[in-house]
Amino acid sequence: MLRKGWCRGKAFGTICDSMESAGLRTGELLSSKERRLHIERVLGSATFSNAPSLKSFLQYVVSLAEEGRSDEINEYSIATSVFSRTPKFDPASDTIVRTQAYRLRLKLKEYYESEGRHDGITIEVPKGHYVPVFQVRPGNDLQEAVPQGEVPVRPEPISSLPRAARGRFWTSVSGIVLLALVMFIAGAALAGGWLYRRQSALAAHLNQGIEAQFWNGFFDSQRHIIVSFWDFPYLVSEGNVLLPLRAENPVGERSVPAEPKAAADPKLAALAGRLYYENGFAALGDMLALQRLSMLFTNLGATITATRAHQLTLDEMKKDDLVFLGGFQDRGNLIWLPEHWPWRFAVVSRPGFLNNYIADTEAPPQANSHYGLEFDRNSHAIRSEYAMVSVVPGVSAARRVVIVAGLTTSGTQGAAEFLTSETGLRDLLAAIGIKQGGRLVFPRFFQCVVHVEVAHGLDVISTKYVTGAAFQPKP
Repeated sequence: MLRKGWCRGKAFGTICDSMESAGLRTGELLSSKERRLHIERVLGSATFSNAPSLKSFLQYVVSLAEEGRSDEINEYSIATSVFSRTPKFDPASDTIVRTQAYRLRLKLKEYYESEGRHDGITIEVPKGHYVPVFQVRPGNDLQEAVPQGEVPVRPEPISSLPRAARGRFWTSVSGIVLLALVMFIAGAALAGGWLYRRQSALAAHLNQGIEAQFWNGFFDSQRHIIVSFWDFPYLVSEGNVLLPLRAENPVGERSVPAEPKAAADPKLAALAGRLYYENGFAALGDMLALQRLSMLFTNLGATITATRAHQLTLDEMKKDDLVFLGGFQDRGNLIWLPEHWPWRFAVVSRPGFLNNYIADTEAPPQANSHYGLEFDRNSHAIRSEYAMVSVVPGVSAARRVVIVAGLTTSGTQGAAEFLTSETGLRDLLAAIGIKQGGRLVFPRFFQCVVHVEVAHGLDVISTKYVTGAAFQPKP
């Protein structure tokens, strides 16, 4: 899908030379149809089925390259066009594109080592830039020799042609240039129309798809919803040293002076100097989850209000449905108490660092009933974890609350990706859907467990439904 001749530019000459010296054929020698079919195969694979953000990333860079706009593929354009960053995006402080590019390379590697191991074509996003590179694998039937009769004969230098011939030559060149200009303008118009149609088709697909089927029931009559997240309280010194609070200590307003005895370790706090309350921090995974939900809700024509958990009011919870990001064990001064719900899945806290797990209280004998963190043996970083999605009654009978909570902040992000993924929601519907009017629909209340694969102990790679069940609240 790369424009013919892209490999000859200064920026990519070294890359292409190295590929040719290694016996690899570049995408320049592939037809447009071959490249299109291959990218459709990759994006439609099971490997990418639960990684919608990576699919969008890959689609975006391939589309620009196909349109001959490789010079527009950069960190800023990807951040603002794919990941909904604002025009003030600063790559020095926001690593979203580099993180997602790393994840994309891992996903492509995973694909070509499994489903795509017999593919005759590969696509890469080389380190150092984000322009996709197509290659033909050595030894497959796409690498046919060019027939000798098709090798172009080197033309004579223009200066050696007769004057009359040179005049006819330049007339032909002018005609070709004019024709090319007309074709370029027409192509630009067609591309603009194609982009508009693609965006319109996406919006139409979402409004008729399973994403709308699940989420439309949570929007109010004005298509509005509240998304709430935890803001974790600390004490902060004048030197910006953060200190955890005592568990029983009430949360103070931000920047209000605090005494050392408010800290979990008063002796350490006494050495830190003047202390103040600070509650302006939120978990990274929660923020990425908020971004993901916001993108989908916007595409569905809905609006959201993002608010800190401690600022939720009873009136808001009576009027609107709520998406709650993160665990609610430390729900602070929330007036909404879930103890009476018939929980099947619950987070169990154990002593020690990162020892929590999700327990299935109704698992049959010999079945797995504990879902905890899994660590890499070499790096000791988190390799995979689990998240719990619970759709439960709200403060009033008409309202519901969607709790999206991982064992860590990455799990919360992964669960949000699952709930905004067509594949994830289809798996959920197939597993716990109930028949209504001859068709499967989502139950009004349910819980489920989602497996979240991560890299570097933090970056979400993929998500997968594990188990779940519908329930009816107790009276």
